[in-house]
Amino acid sequence: MRTALTRLPLSLRCLLGAALILAVDGAAARADCPSPVKPKVTVTLTHDPPREDRSLPVGTLTQMRVGPRPAAYPHSLGLTESRVTADVALSTQGMLKSAGYCAAIGAAEVTLHLSSVVHIASGIAPGSCIDREVRRHEQMHLDLALTLLDTASTQVRDALAGVAAEPIGTGGLGDADRALQARAEAAIDRAMLDFAATARERQAGLDTEEEYARVSQVCGAAAFEQVFQGE
Repeated sequence: MRTALTRLPLSLRCLLGAALILAVDGAAARADCPSPVKPKVTVTLTHDPPREDRSLPVGTLTQMRVGPRPAAYPHSLGLTESRVTADVALSTQGMLKSAGYCAAIGAAEVTLHLSSVVHIASGIAPGSCIDREVRRHEQMHLDLALTLLDTASTQVRDALAGVAAEPIGTGGLGDADRALQARAEAAIDRAMLDFAATARERQAGLDTEEEYARVSQVCGAAAFEQVFQGE
């Protein structure tokens, strides 16, 4: 049982953005740029209803699992995968200076979207005792994933506030827009990496030996044998 949160794949765009940022007159340009007005950063949280999949056997779910597992319970009967993606739209604030322009982030609208898939081992009969127990445990992962969206929102908002405080000096507004977009995406990318590490640690804390033992205690050994016979 695990939850894997993945980040928006911004790596290519960030590499392109890094080249644009290096192309502008960085330190010298900022020296004669005024401090920007504090931008308005809005983060909207959305999520889809979780999707259920019962096509994978215990062996496959066990191989998909990431992180340590209780030695007494090496098999994964269920697994929740969650994905958080980020989309950002910027508006810029700018002004003419003696040679070129000064530009900064004026406002940022970010949407964080959570989608989840709950895998139940194919050998588990729908409505059975083990089915109910596995669903109960995976619901804990789903609930935590929703709660953690607030953490992601805070980290993204803080990351954007940090990069928005520093204006960019450039020869043209088009270059400034592209550089600011790349800078914002790179900041979000870093924030999502930090968030993913935090989320994995929090989710792993749900997969305790006591949780695994509960399934056995509630449903009995015979129920486990039936699961593996049904694979």
